[in-house]
Amino acid sequence: MECVESGVLKKRQMICKEEAPSRAQRVLKNDDILFQTVRPYQKNNLFFNMVDKENYVASTGYAQIRTKENPKFLYHSLHTEGFVNDVLARCTGTSYPAINSKDLENIKIKFPSISEQSKIANLLSSIDKKLETINEKLEINKKFKKGLLQHMFV
Repeated sequence: MECVESGVLKKRQMICKEEAPSRAQRVLKNDDILFQTVRPYQKNNLFFNMVDKENYVASTGYAQIRTKENPKFLYHSLHTEGFVNDVLARCTGTSYPAINSKDLENIKIKFPSISEQSKIANLLSSIDKKLETINEKLEINKKFKKGLLQHMFV
């Protein structure tokens, strides 16, 4: 579960089927949504869309969601404050609050028409891409500054 952070797959690990842990049971398809069921307030969910032809599996610590609606729209809907609050209200546990798939399944989301879903999803995805680019530049600048400071005060 530590492999996803803010919607980005940070780490991949190659495993043989015979050696896979019992929690690695979710076989993924493009447009699947992985919803973090443990500590869902962290919003470390993933919209799965890989161009390579490898088989991917995910931990049972995620709910695997497939929809007939626009999957990107649903993905963004799962990050709204209202939805996360509905999830947290159904969680059990204090240190590691978690929701089970059945309780998650019972939370209602309103969907506009498919064409509106597409427009909204495209806009929000575009904003996400811009934020990702900005964050990458910020990290580069932080490393540059750190390097300058190390050379200045040696």
